[in-house]
Amino acid sequence: MTTEAVAGAAGTVPAPPASPAPPASAASSASTLREQFLEARRAEILEAARGVFVEKGCDAASMQQIAKAAGVSAGNIYRYFPNKEALIVAVCEACEVEDRAKFAAVSEANASPLGALFEMGDEAFAQLDEPGSIEWTMLTLESALVAARNPDFGPAVARQSAGVRDGLVDLVGAAQEAGELDPTVDARAFGELLLAVVSGLKLQQLQTQGDMDAEGVWTLLQRIVRSFGTEGVSTDLEAAR
Repeated sequence: MTTEAVAGAAGTVPAPPASPAPPASAASSASTLREQFLEARRAEILEAARGVFVEKGCDAASMQQIAKAAGVSAGNIYRYFPNKEALIVAVCEACEVEDRAKFAAVSEANASPLGALFEMGDEAFAQLDEPGSIEWTMLTLESALVAARNPDFGPAVARQSAGVRDGLVDLVGAAQEAGELDPTVDARAFGELLLAVVSGLKLQQLQTQGDMDAEGVWTLLQRIVRSFGTEGVSTDLEAAR
């Protein structure tokens, strides 16, 4: 009697020969593709959530509405975010990442820190005329309201605002070190002033339905910034524009 027959009589079945393991490179590629798919789906959910939060408000928006906008099931969203609060936090963090990327790109493209500061201002004021500007302001206000009502959400909004402010403060500090701005000026206060002007103008745009002179405000703000230039570098300040 053969070995296979004895095993069958005893009620056991020999284990089939093991399949060869896939090459390490193939397994790595499959893992990378899966990660890319999951990241792309997560980004789609975040983009859909932004729109729903703007339209409905963060409090009134439901996970079902967000799922419908994203083209997925509500259960699928919970694979990425445990609750709506976590989704709101993620939306704000995505905004922070975008803002930091803009600061980095502008800073690298400008030899002059003051020139980078002016370019950031150009971009910020130009965005006021772009489609979706009102929606972004509404999302900012919605997140601020949710943060005020929910202490667990507050730190995420604070990090986002601090990230933008710190980017401006870093540019002011770099301009001071480069001899372009008065070194006795409080860099943090200066950065917060610039941010307050832009944020206030965005709110005014929402309140007045766009009835404002953003270009005039930016022209005046540039004069204010240049007034803090150090003696003997006025021509450099102009060249930074």
